[in-house]
Amino acid sequence: MKRNDGFQYTVLYTKSDKQRQVARFFSKIIPNDRGKVFLPALEYWRRDRKELAIKPLFNGYVFLCTDMSAAALHNFLLPFRY
Repeated sequence: MKRNDGFQYTVLYTKSDKQRQVARFFSKIIPNDRGKVFLPALEYWRRDRKELAIKPLFNGYVFLCTDMSAAALHNFLLPFRY
């Protein structure tokens, strides 16, 4: 989805147990002025533990908001594949 300021959203599918690791990785390599990475989450009260807990709204998905096109983002990330 393209925004008015030239930024667009990209959604990446990952393994659920690697979601936070992938988001941290992208946060480090994408320059702050070129975009941001986020994981929509829900904070809720766990009555059994009597504490707040956080769970992802979209388990296994990482969201990027960047000014790079899909092709440019792909080429930018190629050297970081593992």
